[in-house]
Amino acid sequence: MDIYKRILVGVDHSEHSQKVISTAIEYKKAVDRGSDASSVNVKIIVFHSTNHHMIPRVLPLPMPTVVGQQYTIPTVDYEEIEHDYKVAGQQVLDNALERFKKENIFVETRLIEDDSPEDYIKKVIKEENIDLVILGKGQKSGLEHFFLGSVSEHALKHALCDVLIVK
Repeated sequence: MDIYKRILVGVDHSEHSQKVISTAIEYKKAVDRGSDASSVNVKIIVFHSTNHHMIPRVLPLPMPTVVGQQYTIPTVDYEEIEHDYKVAGQQVLDNALERFKKENIFVETRLIEDDSPEDYIKKVIKEENIDLVILGKGQKSGLEHFFLGSVSEHALKHALCDVLIVK
């Protein structure tokens, strides 16, 4: 069996992310049990993208108004929204880190602010030679999924490495 040595794990606020973390932990434990731990170095990178559900700064209005056909969120309000997303994203990563620490597994965490998860996954696979991506199954509604797809679906189609989707 080939051993995945560079693993990228995507997490968010969902229940699926807890299962994703459990899967990564179990994989690392299995590798450690099956080999001399000093001979196999598995690097796990856990990331969360604040960009994934971030609302756009300019919102289209369903009907034209006296101010036009769009609404721009004031800068001070948008900066507060961004801050709240960062705080919530960091909490997601801190919770994931705590789960790994309880199992004595070292991971690197990354809060991604500028890239969508899809773009970040593609970029990191190439730049850091990731050989496995572990993601949760997307939870979009039927119509939302039809128009937007999901991060896991995008990774399955475009990733240049193996992808594990956890249900």
